[in-house]
Amino acid sequence: MRGQATKGFLLLFLLTIIVLGGHQLTSKIVTAGGDELSNDRIIGEGEGYKGDIVLEVFMENNKLKKIKAVEFHDTSHAFNLVLSRIEEELQQGKMLSEIDTITGATATFDGIIEALEKAFDQINDKKQ
Repeated sequence: MRGQATKGFLLLFLLTIIVLGGHQLTSKIVTAGGDELSNDRIIGEGEGYKGDIVLEVFMENNKLKKIKAVEFHDTSHAFNLVLSRIEEELQQGKMLSEIDTITGATATFDGIIEALEKAFDQINDKKQ
């Protein structure tokens, strides 16, 4: 009985390490074929919950076409949810300041917004 409990504990421990360890690894997405998406392609950086967030913003005819994550360290699931919601709201015409913070992922949200603000500032500087 004690041996089974020990095996169960070890299995649970290993699974926990695998799951948590996977989220702590840097997530990098290689951007490929982006040139056909846009006239403007700008990188913005922000500080997320667990480290740097680097986003690539694609614009076409002064409209947001796509946002791609280049690097992030936050939990993948939360990061992807926050990024997709922000991207969707921006494509619907909302300004960054009009997008509500996502509860439970505030630092990730703030880091993405910071990266986007920096990217949009660069785009605006290019147009002046």
